[in-house]
Amino acid sequence: MIRLSNVKAEIGEELLFIISELEFNNDKSYLLTGDNGTGKSSLLKAFIGEFPYITGDIKVDGEVIYQPQDPYLYQKKGKDNFALFNIELTSIENELAALEMFEMLDKPVDVLSGGQRQKIAFLRSISLAQDILLLDEPFSQMDDFSTYYCLNLSKKWLQEKKRRLLIIISHDPLEKATFDAVIKITDKRLIKIQ
Repeated sequence: MIRLSNVKAEIGEELLFIISELEFNNDKSYLLTGDNGTGKSSLLKAFIGEFPYITGDIKVDGEVIYQPQDPYLYQKKGKDNFALFNIELTSIENELAALEMFEMLDKPVDVLSGGQRQKIAFLRSISLAQDILLLDEPFSQMDDFSTYYCLNLSKKWLQEKKRRLLIIISHDPLEKATFDAVIKITDKRLIKIQ
């Protein structure tokens, strides 16, 4: 669970948003939307203490895995990004097959497409996450099949264990009906629209 109270994000004289009270509950999935520059990524960074321009009270109950828009990938081979975190490829064999990733695992990361890199980052994040999974534009460079497959994996991850929380930022037209709530940052406020 993540609880926000009297939160204000401000860079210099520019106000990004104000949140009087908001709670992201366990066992729920949230889609966070809004125009560019409204503070969506800043909000997720604040949850992990990586956004210094915020005041107020943010309480995070659980271990957080945060995947930024441009996640760091170890620049050797694709498979090294799993080995580095002791993720056995056999544990994600079905996902690797469905996403047609086996061939890319032996390639240097710097020759992979943006979508291929996002698949590696996403599978790494979801394999590591235990309590709270924050994904910032995780599917923006993936093809439609991969996007919906990974979105379904996210939902499956949420349901596999009690007390999990999933928040995804996206500009893509994801199936809003698959989320428990859709929250939009607009006019410097967070509005729950579903």
